Amino acid sequence: VGLGPSPDVFVLEGSATDNTDEDFYAFSANAGDRLMVSIFDSRTTLVTDGSYEIELWDSSSALIKKGSIDCFSSDPYLDTVLTSSGTYYLRVRNPGVAGSTNYELQAVLD
Repeated sequence: VGLGPSPDVFVLEGSATDNTDEDFYAFSANAGDRLMVSIFDSRTTLVTDGSYEIELWDSSSALIKKGSIDCFSSDPYLDTVLTSSGTYYLRVRNPGVAGSTNYELQAVLD
């Protein structure tokens, strides 16, 4: 019994240098693919380091979904099934940052 193809797993590192900094990550996906994304940030305090936000956009610049914050941490996650094939974009930003912070983005496309 085969389990099918393995999911694509991506781990990327980035940073926010100020509250206007934003990073975009492009990827191709097929209709029916499930996308799961988490951001883990290196903040020391929410007061000065803010909280990251993640958004999913399609190739026509339409916002598909915003990430959520779980009840156990202030790290955002996004989990959705894509409805069409094409190019998608993840937008990562930290509008509350007062300095520079680093983050790790972990994404699974299955």
